[in-house]
Order: sequence, then structure tokens, then C-alpha cells
Amino acid sequence: MAKLSAGILSKTTGKVAGVVCSTWRGINYIREKVTPANPKSDAQIIVRNMFSKVVAIAQQLLDSVVHAYWNVLQTGKKLTGYNRFCQANWVAMDGVFDEEKIILSVGGLESLASPSATFQAMTEDVVVLWVDTIITNGSDTDTVFAYIYDTSKDFVFSQAAPATRADETATIHMGYAASTADLRVIIFCNNTVISSLSQNIAVS
Repeated sequence: MAKLSAGILSKTTGKVAGVVCSTWRGINYIREKVTPANPKSDAQIIVRNMFSKVVAIAQQLLDSVVHAYWNVLQTGKKLTGYNRFCQANWVAMDGVFDEEKIILSVGGLESLASPSATFQAMTEDVVVLWVDTIITNGSDTDTVFAYIYDTSKDFVFSQAAPATRADETATIHMGYAASTADLRVIIFCNNTVISSLSQNIAVS
């Protein structure tokens, strides 16, 4: 049964007849009570897989990316940075998970030029290279963040310490014999002076 704390327009929780009353982030709402179906068509499984993979990435990068860069986008808004991150990636994926479309950062800062990546089997490291070419609003002191998504493990790795644009290289230690075909490098820059991020780039 539904429980009213003061009146029909006040905070109400629970089910009554064919509706459900609840509160979300301070907003009271009433919606139709729906018993969802559980289709297991091939298309539905693909969509569910996409949702679960994006959520897994968000959880792995909760502190280093989501809280650090997406929360600020939601200041004064109802959605959290976590919600915004997942929503942006779900829209980008368009129903089918594609590691090339992962969005870790959004912004107007100049991206890195000519990025590339190689896997060093002897050290089990991935070495990321780029060219320190600045055309618009980039700076040699921009911090560069590099992440690796291993498609075989659905796991994200990051470098031990951030590099700068002027370094032209960053190293991520994998710690196991990975297959280069399974690795996707995702890089972006941060300029704290102008509080701006670059759009991330996927490097395979």
C-alpha cells in the first residue's frame, strides 16, 4: 500500500491500485505500475550487453574519471556525473557496444597529434606515443591520461603516473601477456589552467 506523509501532493511512497509513488533526487512522482517483460531476443541481449559493459567501465573509473571530470558537468543538475557518463556512452554506442566509441572525456581542449601505441611483450607494457604539435589551445604542460581497455577481460588499465603533452610518451604496465588485437588505448588531455579537457581519442 502507499504511504502519504502529509497529503496527496506531498511525499508518497509505495503502490496503490495501478500506480507506484516514489521520490527521485527530491522529486515526488507517480507512474503507472508496470510488470516488465523479460525478452531474450538476440537484439535485446546485445543491448543488455552494451549497458552492462558501460556500467562496468564507469565503476572501474569511478574516482579517476567519473568523479574527477563528469561530476563537475552536472553541478546544479539532477543527474549525477555517473548518470551523465553512462548516458553519454549509451547514446554513443547506439545499442551495440563498440570499444572504439568509449567516451571518457568531453571538452574543447586540443587533442593529441598523431597518437600511436605498441605492446612490448618483454616488459608487458603498452607504450603510447604522440607528437607535441600545438595548433590551437593546447599547452606543453597539459596533463595526458592514457587508459587501456582489454576487450578480452572487459578491464581498464591506466598508467602509473600522468604524462605531459611535451613528454610525447606514456607507458601502461599490463602485467600479463596480452594480445594486441584485444587492446584499445584511450587518451585525453587536461589543462587545469583553463579548466578544459580534450575529447578522448581511441587508438588501436
